[in-house]
Amino acid sequence: MIWFVIAMIGACGIALEDFKWRMVHIWWYLVLSVGLGGLSIALKGTMDTLSMVIWNVGFILLLLLILTVYLSLKERKLVFLFDRYLGWGDVFFFVCVALYLDLATYITFLIISLIAALIIAPVIFKWQGKDKHIPLAGIQAICLMLYLPMVHFDLFPLKLTING
Repeated sequence: MIWFVIAMIGACGIALEDFKWRMVHIWWYLVLSVGLGGLSIALKGTMDTLSMVIWNVGFILLLLLILTVYLSLKERKLVFLFDRYLGWGDVFFFVCVALYLDLATYITFLIISLIAALIIAPVIFKWQGKDKHIPLAGIQAICLMLYLPMVHFDLFPLKLTING
């Protein structure tokens, strides 16, 4: 239960700071990592967690490579994603979540949370005025805060979870 509480505190901190200041202290990512890593090791063991993290981080690197190639071809020059398109905090959040979810669930979580970000983006743009930045880590942290209790308290109807 303690790992769950730590993870929820970390996700809440990320969401609040990303929405309020568009900048998140590294501390919140560390808190989230400790909580999710602890949950994962408690549920799956150290070796299975390590294997899962390696697969997930490999998937993240593949996504970043594909996105870099796509945007570089589109703009006809080499694009560094973190200059305009993606924040380091977003990638830190991807890595934090990689500590907890198996690859299939991780991909599903990313897709659903990115769709949620696309749906919420117009509201955020209207609220922000001319400074148009999507607080991706914050939106994904909210999605995680909805997902974790459903899995932890066995309220999730699908068996596409870490312990299912």
